Amino acid sequence: MATRKQARVKETPPPEPTIKDELRALKVDRILQVAAKLFIERGFVGTTMEAIADQMSMTKPFIYQFFPNKHALLAAICDRELRDSLSMLNAPLTDDGPPEQRLVNFVRIATLRNIENRGLWSLMSVEEKHLPKEMLSDIRALEMQFHKRLTAIIEAGAKSGAFVATHPELASRAVMGMTQWVRRWYKGTADTSPQDVADELCVLSLRMLGYQGNAAL
Repeated sequence: MATRKQARVKETPPPEPTIKDELRALKVDRILQVAAKLFIERGFVGTTMEAIADQMSMTKPFIYQFFPNKHALLAAICDRELRDSLSMLNAPLTDDGPPEQRLVNFVRIATLRNIENRGLWSLMSVEEKHLPKEMLSDIRALEMQFHKRLTAIIEAGAKSGAFVATHPELASRAVMGMTQWVRRWYKGTADTSPQDVADELCVLSLRMLGYQGNAAL
């Protein structure tokens, strides 16, 4: 029997952000918003740091405090969008419950997110060629997390018998492809809302995986 109790190491909570930290975050957020808007409207090559600064009624040195060049701006925009989307897709809605319901939740969130931010996603796909290799590698690693998350859901469904999927990774790419392609073709019409599109893609995803039950949409 141990004669001494092992000391428990208490985790130190992260420090509260200071006013300076919060102001910096607000400035960075505003720069990224304006840069993304101009990149979407004018393209990466057609947008200058001066144009971004002018749009903010600031000077270029103000932006250079936070970002050394346009490439760093584009990388930060892509990184933030991917992390925000991953945060939503890693929520309990896609982590708890039967696989079929988790799949529906995943497809719905991904579809609505892709529709809502289709301009930004189009920017990322078209302009990523301007990113340095190391930045692009980081973006690819984040994108792979989407695939792994969906693959895990499909694997759970195949194991439970809810899905027919001999190759869950391939099935994951097929389902993910549907949710991503919506960025290209959805234009928004009076008779087809984003929610209608999400509902239909949920049904198609379940059918693709051979689901025979009655998952709630």
